Amino acid sequence: MRILYLSNSTIPSNAANGIQVMQMCQAFMQIGHKVMLVCGDGGGKVDECYPYYGVESSFEVLRFSRPSIPVLKSLVYAASSRRAIKQLGKPDLIYGRDPALILRLSDLRCPIVYESHSAPSKLRGLIESRVFRSNRFHHLVTISNALSDWYVDSSGMPIRRDQIVVAHDAASPPIIEDVPDLKRRPGALQIGYFGHLYVGKGGEVLCRMADRMPMHDFHVFGGRPQDQQRIVDQFGPQSNVFFHGFVRPSKVASYREQMDVLLAPYQESVSGGGGGDLARWMSPLKLFEYLSSAKPMIVSRLPVLEEVLNHEENCLFVDPSDVGQWVAAVHRLEDQSLRDRLGRDGLNSFQQRYTWKHRASTVLDGLADSTGGDC
Repeated sequence: MRILYLSNSTIPSNAANGIQVMQMCQAFMQIGHKVMLVCGDGGGKVDECYPYYGVESSFEVLRFSRPSIPVLKSLVYAASSRRAIKQLGKPDLIYGRDPALILRLSDLRCPIVYESHSAPSKLRGLIESRVFRSNRFHHLVTISNALSDWYVDSSGMPIRRDQIVVAHDAASPPIIEDVPDLKRRPGALQIGYFGHLYVGKGGEVLCRMADRMPMHDFHVFGGRPQDQQRIVDQFGPQSNVFFHGFVRPSKVASYREQMDVLLAPYQESVSGGGGGDLARWMSPLKLFEYLSSAKPMIVSRLPVLEEVLNHEENCLFVDPSDVGQWVAAVHRLEDQSLRDRLGRDGLNSFQQRYTWKHRASTVLDGLADSTGGDC
């Protein structure tokens, strides 16, 4: 099947959506399809995008400029790229995360699958409603049951539950590369956080933990410089907290390998790169990457995360804002046997349910009849 993947991601970039899109395109190829990815132009050569994300150059990437125009940038991007995309010929399936571009290309007269990661703004909601009304629309993919419920029960959009496939995010088996060894204090547990430091992601919880646990080292990989500075200004310099900055996606697993414990301290309200609160709907990539690494993790007990993880099986859940619980959980994980068990069970969860190939198969389920049996 020839899949035209329409993305609103900028490739390359340091945003998680770029990782998700590139990994999904590779996974579609791995299960036997041909893929053309349409995305924003992040600069550099196209050939450099594949090693940056640690994926094979098995699919084509077509990039267009995305203007920095608030609210209307998706509409401008869709209008400017439509003609060039139509010259590629008719695909067997339009799959994507950009509803404006999907709508502009709905006249290609092939099935449409739209993937959503959050409740939409008013403008995006209007565009999504038109996509859902298209006679070419096949189904919606959401990243959580909570988001699926919102679309059916609260959105007021023309979408039924039987038109929704829930597919939590995923990860790839880690590929360990040569990276610099981190300085380790003898006997100090190495505790890692990977990801952005937007408000609600939990950087402040990590620093409060570090204050109470001076004998352990805390490592932060990721976060914009201004977000790092905001946290440093709040807590001052801490000798056991190390900010390593952004790490290209292909090397993240190698640094994760050097950690003993991994943290996901999401708060009850979580800001995303595009604004809005993600805490009700999110399916964070880091959780699945943590599972794939066979490392124990401590995670905020939030309903949407309980869709994926199980306390005392593949994680330790704690109250998001109770620093005492986070500290106590780290003390529990000073036990090597507990770390090994949680890491092993987490790896089993990943291998059975949360690989990109498994997700790619899930989101295409039921499309064979719509594509002439080629799916």
